[in-house]
Amino acid sequence: MLVESAETWRPDLEVEVRVLDEPVTDPGGQDPSGPTAEAVAEYLGDQLADGGCALVIRNTVDRAQHTFEALRAKFADQEVHLLHGRLHVGHRADRTAAVLGALGRRDDGRPRPRRMVVVATQLAEQSFDVDADLLVTDLAPIDLLLQRIGRLHRHDGNPRPPRLARPTVVVTGLRRAGGGVPWLLPAAERIYGRCPLLRTAAEVITADGGGWSIPGRVPELVARVYGTDRMVPQEWADEESAARKTWIEDRRGRREAAAPFLLTRAGEHGQPTLEGLHYAGRGTLRDGQLEALVRDGDPSTEVLLVRRVGGGYRTMTGRALGPNGETAADLLDDVLIGTVRLPAKLTEAVKRHGLGPLPGWRDHPWLRYGRALELDERDEAQLDGCRIRYDSRLGLVVTGRP
Repeated sequence: MLVESAETWRPDLEVEVRVLDEPVTDPGGQDPSGPTAEAVAEYLGDQLADGGCALVIRNTVDRAQHTFEALRAKFADQEVHLLHGRLHVGHRADRTAAVLGALGRRDDGRPRPRRMVVVATQLAEQSFDVDADLLVTDLAPIDLLLQRIGRLHRHDGNPRPPRLARPTVVVTGLRRAGGGVPWLLPAAERIYGRCPLLRTAAEVITADGGGWSIPGRVPELVARVYGTDRMVPQEWADEESAARKTWIEDRRGRREAAAPFLLTRAGEHGQPTLEGLHYAGRGTLRDGQLEALVRDGDPSTEVLLVRRVGGGYRTMTGRALGPNGETAADLLDDVLIGTVRLPAKLTEAVKRHGLGPLPGWRDHPWLRYGRALELDERDEAQLDGCRIRYDSRLGLVVTGRP
């Protein structure tokens, strides 16, 4: 059943939509994280001159890190916060708690920060109960874009600066080309596919300077972008058609890859009996296949960061381990705090180098299967030509190519 409209559970917000074109300077179409970060910092410096709380959502960690650094040059250190998946779990937990405490729902009468900017990746799309006065977000497929907009003016009763009284979303990650096909961020295309981004861009560009009633128009917007009717300008038609063909083929490939892991056949999940429930559950999964049950896309790897200092090891919290990494019970949490996910481009490098547990972990019930990444005294490591650095502000910074 297709739902094109529905009564909403709360009054609609009239959300203003604006486009902040990417200042693309490289004709080769590379990710212009630096110039874009400066443009966002300049925009927020103006919009938050009288205070306010803004959320900036970037589609990649690199863009989030660049944006954070640009904003630090514009605002006070305590006013800018960074959240992404390459923070080790200790920093990520602490920062998430701090942001939720500052911008989450509060019933104790505590005032909100006078001015605050949170830069995040897709972590802020769902289950992130913060209330932003202003949202700047990279272009994403319409359903995810609307999820992000759900952080805007989320809680009633919060005082807002006059210039931020109307909820506003500023969309980056694209550049308009007159009536032609817009430039889209290559990294976003790799994540989401060109077709849903092009169709979402058409809706965003049409709405620029106007707005959407949220959540009232959510069913209509999602139906239009994921429907089959042509809704892009005529000048984009050929490009959209080619992108749709590629997108359909990609989805078909994903369905076929997932089929061996289904407990029942596609389309039969509503059967009134359990007959055939485990038709595909026979056999034994090989090493690594279990991850396919919960993850799609490029594989990535989690490692445990440890510091190699002198002749021994220390946790990221600074506590000393045994000479070979031996970990007493009271040190386990300190070791696990150093868990971080490497970017997908390093997955093969991790396999080639055979990263595994420290010698002192091999008989440990929790750490025997962990992969240790040893950092030097500057919190750096090298892996297949990539320089890996853990920065207490930025998180894991990876430069170079494997």
